Amino acid sequence: MSRPVFARLMLLSALLLPAQSVSAQYVAGNIGSMPGSTEQRLADALNSIGMTRCTSRAVQVGRFLMEGSDANFTVQPLGPNGDIWPTVITMESSHSANGTTRLSMISVSPNCAGFYQQTIYWSQPCSVLRSGTFAAFIGAQRLLANVTVSELDVATQLYLMPAGTQGCVSVKKELFR
Repeated sequence: MSRPVFARLMLLSALLLPAQSVSAQYVAGNIGSMPGSTEQRLADALNSIGMTRCTSRAVQVGRFLMEGSDANFTVQPLGPNGDIWPTVITMESSHSANGTTRLSMISVSPNCAGFYQQTIYWSQPCSVLRSGTFAAFIGAQRLLANVTVSELDVATQLYLMPAGTQGCVSVKKELFR
């Protein structure tokens, strides 16, 4: 069996396992309780669940999503060891310049590839975001009734959904290696 096929089968089996198969002892929560920078706290939390191979990549993606602001997070391997099972990092951060709260989810596979998804509520209409902040995303299409999807490149998608009378929720999803 080739390595990519094995990795896909391992990821598929992890997704099909019931959530309760991972004991609560494997969830490393960090709600600002550990000393050090957010990046160091993230690295320490990942090491505490047994992730050693992909820690630097996961921290690099986390740093990109935090954009210099502080964050609180939880880290959870989808099995008993963070080096041989996919790991999920869920993180809340605030953008230092515009004050938006961001909820990010990073999924890291054992080969250090993965994806992130970042959700942000904006107090501006989606049309303003589409023509300003997200102008580089092209090919906007309606997904169903309210959500539009566009792409920056083959690995990066943006979903915009109206929220309230003047707001918008953006969900950006990007693959990484």
